[in-house]
Amino acid sequence: MLVLLRMLCLKVCAKNKSVVCVSRLEPGTTADIVRDHFISNSIDVLSCYDLNNTDSSRFTRVPVCVPLYDLDRVLSPDMWPKGVTVRPWVFKTRNNVSTDNTDLRHGYDDAE
Repeated sequence: MLVLLRMLCLKVCAKNKSVVCVSRLEPGTTADIVRDHFISNSIDVLSCYDLNNTDSSRFTRVPVCVPLYDLDRVLSPDMWPKGVTVRPWVFKTRNNVSTDNTDLRHGYDDAE
């Protein structure tokens, strides 16, 4: 019974958050800088980390997990400097098929 309750909690928690990819950032931009930007805009950050950005020296990408209720604000162009791109993160399955983590279906491939 306890295992079932934990699994239910995980499903509910997963549905109440969203992961976005903040990209086209200047090289050297860290997850801490991005997290501070979110916090200064009163947006809760559940997780944020640096990617191994070796595929492109021109830009940096940072995935950020936020509560679902903040997603509209995160995706608002008013929150970001010109040129920065913010899109829902797309998780890759083992069969290399993209699956979106929200109900927003943008067909986004996280490659630049």
